[in-house]
Amino acid sequence: MLFFTMLITSCETETSVQENNDFQKSTNFDAETTYWSILGNTESGIDQFDALINEQKQAVWVFKYDRFLADNTLTTGQLAAVNVAKDYVNNLDFSGESNESNIEAIESQLSAEFDEDTKNFFSNIRKCPY
Repeated sequence: MLFFTMLITSCETETSVQENNDFQKSTNFDAETTYWSILGNTESGIDQFDALINEQKQAVWVFKYDRFLADNTLTTGQLAAVNVAKDYVNNLDFSGESNESNIEAIESQLSAEFDEDTKNFFSNIRKCPY
């Protein structure tokens, strides 16, 4: 009887987590507002970013890159470098292990196209998008 109760409780917990994830995915997530909120909360921004589900983290990073693309006139090489980084974060599993060789290649491409300050704007792909 105890095993049966534990099994039911376990299944209910998994269902609740899945329902919560489904709900968060189905609601309108505002990446722009979230990005600016994270940026403005220098002390708690990392915690705010960490609390997001993976798809929301991806959306915040993609917003950051889209904003940069919209606000700057770029060369073909710069545009390509930013789009490579944007494509990478758009598919990144923030809860898993990062592919260090991919990140190093992206950072190398960004370094070749941008000055150090601008490259740093794109850095820390695995972390909070400050």
